[in-house]
Amino acid sequence: MAVYSFIPARLGSSRFPGKVLADIHGKTMLQWVFEGSQAHCIDQTFITTCDDKVKSHAFEIGANVIMTSNKHERCLDRVAEAYSTLPAPNDQDIIVCIQGDEPLVDIFIVEDFIDKFCAGHYDFAVSAVQISSESEFIDPDVVKIVWNESHQMVYTSRAPIPYQKKFDRENSWKIFGLFAFKPYALKLFNELEQSNLEKLESCDTNRICGSQKLTQHVIPFYSNKMYQAVDNENNLELVKKLLIENG
Repeated sequence: MAVYSFIPARLGSSRFPGKVLADIHGKTMLQWVFEGSQAHCIDQTFITTCDDKVKSHAFEIGANVIMTSNKHERCLDRVAEAYSTLPAPNDQDIIVCIQGDEPLVDIFIVEDFIDKFCAGHYDFAVSAVQISSESEFIDPDVVKIVWNESHQMVYTSRAPIPYQKKFDRENSWKIFGLFAFKPYALKLFNELEQSNLEKLESCDTNRICGSQKLTQHVIPFYSNKMYQAVDNENNLELVKKLLIENG
């Protein structure tokens, strides 16, 4: 058994083209993600891309690279293709996807997530972090997530869910771009047709909603640190500020 992590990265983002190579205090966003996610529990990390420019940069920062099709619309489909190219996959492997637009990722959230994934004997899981403000809660670029008492995902949305009369940080969570799965679950996910909810929300996690074949567990990470993905240039400026504040 091995723990493989994959960082899907492409230049063709619809909201912020080329963002994975955007400069953040002298490093590209992709370099921040690669360096910040190097947890000891991971055996091997691959940057997976369809762009030669990203490939060249990945080699420059010392990363392994797997080239994939340019037809993938969702990051988890890209990861599924990348994993399928490994020479000796094992049914007990753990596959981790770390999205390439999470430059504030650190080993604390990665190790906590993988430890809990293994301890829970889950097939599929996603990480969640608390939303910091009401403005973030209503931001359509922030994918909100809700789960039930068994920590199974109920729904993910760009709308503010669950409904609140007054913003409550304790009950407001967003997806952090960190996913883990067993090989058969990744294969099954990749074989499922895109659901209508997935297309409407542009959230591949919603492919599982309504499916009786696969459930997704949510692993919340409690931290005072603000985790900020980069969907647009305003997010990028906020990340630069947070990195200075966090030292």
